[in-house]
Amino acid sequence: MFEIVRFNISIEDYQDVAEETKRALNLVSGESILSRLPLCVEISLKTIEGDSMVLEVWYLGLAQDRCDPTQRASYTVYNRMAILLKSLISITRSTPAYKLSRRQSTDSYQILYRVYVGDPDTNSLVYGEKATLFDQNDDDVRVYGSGRIT
Repeated sequence: MFEIVRFNISIEDYQDVAEETKRALNLVSGESILSRLPLCVEISLKTIEGDSMVLEVWYLGLAQDRCDPTQRASYTVYNRMAILLKSLISITRSTPAYKLSRRQSTDSYQILYRVYVGDPDTNSLVYGEKATLFDQNDDDVRVYGSGRIT
């Protein structure tokens, strides 16, 4: 594990997770991450029997019609991004997949992830339920849920 510090947030992460994310983005030196959006993170569960199911799909996108490419990020945008990321970390700690990941073991099940560029594949969700977490002002921010896991 190693530590990532961005936006005054210190996050411990696994090296293979960071490398897989970089591979999925496939950024060329100097290229903006905006060229790779939308980005999806799929979280799934795999049992020791080999069965698997998708628990969550996170969609990260940007409403291009609301962006001005000539504007540079300002201090205000930077601060708002820091607040957004801290909120996102808090929210993800309450999801079923996170709770399951804290209890995983090689004797029962493993929580896996897949990072990919493109629209979310919601057909593989456990119950196929799709829910908008928040969509204020028609912003393109959606979370697709998989139903309740107890």
